[in-house]
Amino acid sequence: MKKAAFTLIRFRYEHLRNETHVELHRNFNALVDQFSAETLGIDPLYAVYKPWYDEEVTALDVIRKSWLTGEMKKGDRERGLLYRGFAGQVKSYRYHFDADRRKAAQALGSILKHYGNIERRRFYEKTAAIADLHRELVKPENFVRVTALGLVEWLEALAQANLHIEELFMARVDEAAQRPDIHMRSIRREVDKAFRSILDLLESLVRVKGEGTNKAFLAELNTCMTRYRDILAQEAGRRKAAVGSFQ
Repeated sequence: MKKAAFTLIRFRYEHLRNETHVELHRNFNALVDQFSAETLGIDPLYAVYKPWYDEEVTALDVIRKSWLTGEMKKGDRERGLLYRGFAGQVKSYRYHFDADRRKAAQALGSILKHYGNIERRRFYEKTAAIADLHRELVKPENFVRVTALGLVEWLEALAQANLHIEELFMARVDEAAQRPDIHMRSIRREVDKAFRSILDLLESLVRVKGEGTNKAFLAELNTCMTRYRDILAQEAGRRKAAVGSFQ
């Protein structure tokens, strides 16, 4: 039986929200920096792609500043208090007299450590990180630990505060994207076109040079693409639910 040719995971990344789209490409750029565009054999196309990506980042920064109204700043402060309080409670339970609670706190503490200092991230990155953290903590094996420490209501309050901020983002995204001085949509089209060319080239190199070509890089890139494909599906689900709630 003929072995199937290698393919990169593809999805409609042009449908991602602005901040998530930039995050995907930020991760792609980090991978390219790690492995080197020249070593990967993509440097001519990458030289076309990179200026468009930089322009998209600049455009998003302008849009993001216009989103940060007083209401959103207030929500961010409240969310920060909830997050710090939750993390502080987990930390304090690491010294609890009950061994089972200590063990639960240590496990949850390891998860929080994995996410790093969320509070120091950019506004939209913080929203995505807390959403990811909540999905991790409501998994059965972790939710048992959250329950054991009596932090269920605290976790849900944090999730609700985060969702409120995300809803504010989504309510403003269309208006911001249409601003004539930003041209975000046209910039994104150029980024996506250049990105597709790079993906096509990476697949072609494997076909020409063999399956070992850029193997480690491509494995990490496929993992990254899978994550953002799943995020797009989740965003689509939330939009559908939001539309249904107003009908």
